[in-house]
Amino acid sequence: RRARSSKYSRHRRGWLTQRRTVGRVLAFDEAAALIWARLMADGKTKGQPRSAQGAIIAAIAMSNGCVVVTDNEKDFAGVETVNPLRG
Repeated sequence: RRARSSKYSRHRRGWLTQRRTVGRVLAFDEAAALIWARLMADGKTKGQPRSAQGAIIAAIAMSNGCVVVTDNEKDFAGVETVNPLRG
């Protein structure tokens, strides 16, 4: 049996990774950007600034009708979340 080249192996791994994630990555699009801006402004107005990265995650979830699964409830106040560590 002929040994496969490392180039072939890398190509195959890349193809498999792409197949598993196609259609599963939600975009930070215009709708999410508008929600993000609102989340950031609301946090600042209330004197409770948000993490920009957390707000991006929240905005993408909200614009797609998703729930954020996290144990970091503080950074996601006002966003629908599920904490997998709570019993």
